[in-house]
Amino acid sequence: MSNALKIDWRGVLEPRTLNYIMANPPFRGYSLQTQEQKNKILKVYSDESGKPYKSAGKIDYVAAWYFKAAEFMKDTNIKAAFVSTNSITQGEQVSAVWKPLIERFNIKINFAWRTLKWNSESTDMAQVHVVIIGFNNLNNKAARIYDGEKIYEANNINPYLIDADNIFIDVRSNPLCDVLKMISGGKPAEGGNLILTEQERDELLKHKPQAEKFIRPFMRGKDFIDRKPRYCLWLVDIISSLCSCV
Repeated sequence: MSNALKIDWRGVLEPRTLNYIMANPPFRGYSLQTQEQKNKILKVYSDESGKPYKSAGKIDYVAAWYFKAAEFMKDTNIKAAFVSTNSITQGEQVSAVWKPLIERFNIKINFAWRTLKWNSESTDMAQVHVVIIGFNNLNNKAARIYDGEKIYEANNINPYLIDADNIFIDVRSNPLCDVLKMISGGKPAEGGNLILTEQERDELLKHKPQAEKFIRPFMRGKDFIDRKPRYCLWLVDIISSLCSCV
């Protein structure tokens, strides 16, 4: 299936010869992609001059099939539907994946099945959460959102899979208001050796209660989802604290 990114789909068959495109393209986050896969994405996700879009290097592999399909479907009545990793409907990927599709190819989502757990008969079943998205070039008078057992009629399904306008939240380096600028998020740069589980924190305080003022809560996305608190040793003022104790 990866070879589908290397060829011109219109060279295989004429758009007028089909009505639907349905597929389950491969999922691979940008940090897990091989160099060959990264190169394919950059080649596919390019503007009219052949230059890769700014954020093309940070999108899921599955997005390349959306681009190829949108390019193939332009100015036709073809409808497409793909099973996809839900990452393309969340966070910074939304703008990177969908902005070119909507602004350049006039893609409209006509139905969307929100995040569901992927089930497979494979014995090596990966824990993947997916979405199913149907799209075309038409004005959708009866767009639908499926959420578990619930079905919603929508005026416009945007790339976040909600009934709202197509507004993109782009990555920006400067804050919108007068607050301190964030240099980096929760990014352990010392190999994670200063991060403590709840049990490790309790054990440390049992033997060194004076360390309490150097322990702070530490939470990333998975910690929040799993409701598992973690902590870190915050040693910014430890030198002055040690000097004052001498």
